[in-house]
Amino acid sequence: MDIHDLTAALDTVLGPTLVASLAGTPERDDAVEWADDDGPRPAHESELRLRIAYKTWEALSATHDEDAARQWFLTARDDLDGDTPLDALATDRGDQVLRAAESSAPAA
Repeated sequence: MDIHDLTAALDTVLGPTLVASLAGTPERDDAVEWADDDGPRPAHESELRLRIAYKTWEALSATHDEDAARQWFLTARDDLDGDTPLDALATDRGDQVLRAAESSAPAA
């Protein structure tokens, strides 16, 4: 998926403030600009974080409603050493975040 479309999708479900934060930038406007088809591309590290965040969102939304999936990004988790997934993504622990999301499916 194109990074602009991917960022736009994340902006829609998480909001640009959270998207900017997980990408490692304090500027909310960066996430808005990245979502624009004619906007700039994020830095390489930020793009990697955004792509992992999107994969994480896809994994969560398969088993959680949108509100629960959004809240998941904001809740401290033992499997992330007490950090929130948002903070873990911003510090390049995306693989841990994705594993945590995949293991958080509600019991059937």
